[in-house]
Amino acid sequence: KINIRSAERADVRPLALLHVEAWRVAYAPILTQDHLDWVSVEREVRRKRCHLKDGTPFIVAEDDSGLVGFMVYSRCTREDAEAPGAFDIDSCWVHHQRTRKGIGGALLREMIRRETPKRIYACVLTGVEAGPVFYEKHGFRPLDETRQDFVFLDEPMAMVRFLKAVRKRPSQPRKKK
Repeated sequence: KINIRSAERADVRPLALLHVEAWRVAYAPILTQDHLDWVSVEREVRRKRCHLKDGTPFIVAEDDSGLVGFMVYSRCTREDAEAPGAFDIDSCWVHHQRTRKGIGGALLREMIRRETPKRIYACVLTGVEAGPVFYEKHGFRPLDETRQDFVFLDEPMAMVRFLKAVRKRPSQPRKKK
């Protein structure tokens, strides 16, 4: 059983460890060792403390073994966000030994429940399977026109922006005719 809740101060270090390990496993096939080493536990501790301090929406998934995933998201601030109700998934990670177990989907559903977004965007590095597969499985579609090179430690990397249009669910069940 997965419990989804808001992140707390005590979660910062365990989440930083989870993030770094999952990031390194996910991107090992496409990144150099310098790139993999760039993300450190200390850096992620600082970032997660900042998220909590500035009120950035930050939810975690836990089970009997402890923390197994997290999601950080925010309202879109880009000029092309088109209208209120658009959100960005800034970071979504599940422990690498727990992927494809419904944890990421549970985090996404909780984000939608809390925020009732109209649209959700996520940017994903290409070259690894997990990110694009997850987003497409959950109704996101790649926006081809937004493919661009992301420069990371002076090396360009392909990214694609995904979009999910969220349908508003009726509050009352439909009556059969």
